[in-house]
Amino acid sequence: MEERRINPRNKTYLGAEIVFNGRYSTFDCLVRNRSLSGATLEMGETLGTPGAFELTLHREGTPRVCRVVWRSRTQLGVAPTDEKPGTIVPIEAARRMRQLSQERDILRRRLADMNEPA
Repeated sequence: MEERRINPRNKTYLGAEIVFNGRYSTFDCLVRNRSLSGATLEMGETLGTPGAFELTLHREGTPRVCRVVWRSRTQLGVAPTDEKPGTIVPIEAARRMRQLSQERDILRRRLADMNEPA
C-alpha cells in the first residue's frame, strides 16, 4: 500500500485526554501513532467527540487544539491547528451569544425610538 502521509508516523502508546465543551467534557484516549502533521487516537467510542477539541498528552501536559480528519467507530485521525487552547466555543454558547446579540440590538432600537422627539 502506498504511503500518502506528508510526514511518517511513529508508533506510540501514549495516554491522552480529549477536552471540549468549555473544559466540562473529557474523554480518555490512546495515541497510537503520531507525526508533525497528525495522529491516530483510539478510544471506546468516537460518536460523542466533536470535530475540534483540545488534546493533552498525559506525559507532556500541554494542550494542543486538533481537528478531526477522519473517524471510525473506535479511532480518530486528527491534525493539529493553529488555534490557541481555550478558543473553541461550544455550539450552545455560540448560539446563546448570537441570541443575546440580537436581543441587545432590539433593545437599542427601542431605546433610540423612545429618545426621539415627538
